[in-house]
Amino acid sequence: MSESDFSLPKGCFIRPADLEDKSDLQKLLWEFITTEALSFYIQKFSYVPIVLGLALVASGIAWMLNADAKIVLSLVIFILLIVAYLIWLVFVNPGLNWQNYWVIECHFNLVACGTVENRHTYSNLNYLYVKPAWRERGVDSYLVRHLIEQATPPTYLLCQSKRAEFYANLGFVPVVWQELPPKVAKNFSIFRNSPSVILMQYMTN
Repeated sequence: MSESDFSLPKGCFIRPADLEDKSDLQKLLWEFITTEALSFYIQKFSYVPIVLGLALVASGIAWMLNADAKIVLSLVIFILLIVAYLIWLVFVNPGLNWQNYWVIECHFNLVACGTVENRHTYSNLNYLYVKPAWRERGVDSYLVRHLIEQATPPTYLLCQSKRAEFYANLGFVPVVWQELPPKVAKNFSIFRNSPSVILMQYMTN
């Protein structure tokens, strides 16, 4: 199947994002992160609660032992920096690279977005999101097919297990980890044993 096998509803078209889309794109990404991607980030940054916990314990011990105020202050600043970094990485950074996104506009409103990360030997689809009201109207299928056309094969994506059937209908299959190229396996290794997140690969005809 090619992109020409799919169509968008009347009044909709796909295009690269531009600077004027930045605010609306941020809103789409916020919806994506809060409604669908939390499990990705919880697994990706599973070490963070441990680091924060240790820092908090260390701060408490230092406080109880009447340690130098500079030590306590340094630990508190360290904790705040970790929190600020996570907020930036998860909620701000994706929207800063707006020029890398494709968006679907319907009746002057953005209803979908996605981006392709082309690496040297493979690519992966990121931040795929379609507003729920438009998912049963072919917008999601069209977006995925369009991004595949821009990608360098082999092409991978991470999805929630409940969305695996949708992507399977578009030509994706769950990966066999033992058969993955080492760089790909390393990049996605944290999700290997995940019960809720699946790594899938697009199978070309």
